Amino acid sequence: MRAQLAHELRNLLRMSGMTYEQLAERTPGISRVTLQRAASGTCVPKEKTVVAFAHACGFSRHEAKLTALRVAARIEERGVLRSLNALHPRLISDRRDLSRALEYIYEAAGAPTLREIRDRSGDPLSLPTSTLARIIARKTTPADERQLLAFIHGCGIPRDQDPMWSDAWAKVSTEVPDPGLERMWRI
Repeated sequence: MRAQLAHELRNLLRMSGMTYEQLAERTPGISRVTLQRAASGTCVPKEKTVVAFAHACGFSRHEAKLTALRVAARIEERGVLRSLNALHPRLISDRRDLSRALEYIYEAAGAPTLREIRDRSGDPLSLPTSTLARIIARKTTPADERQLLAFIHGCGIPRDQDPMWSDAWAKVSTEVPDPGLERMWRI
């Protein structure tokens, strides 16, 4: 997938007729070297790099395809998703289930950066990056429903699924916390 993404980026650059230097001039905050690395296939670039690349080349209509390729490349690179089981929100019965479901959602989203999750959440103030790191590492679960919904939105879950996640939160939030549970989550 990474090679396919790189190939698509190089095609956009070729079709635009620009050099990497010219492309960098049209992507403020992203260097020529970063753009070259993104199109080389040696790494999976950040989403903002892929989006800026497409826009600067004049092919913003390719953004969704490139973003999907990036997510698939990131999933493939990390190799974690295949060892996880998706858990439907209706089947979540405790914080441990919730933690597993959130781990799956995060990995299925291509393991976005903490800032990407926060910025896409629609509620960035409820998601400090330190809290996000602890949720992703399965050291804690969201503190409240608002934080849960912000997390899933930041990982790309559409808002029409909010009622299911709110119901899951209602079940989990009434659970009596087990002091030893945090140690058990890392199984």
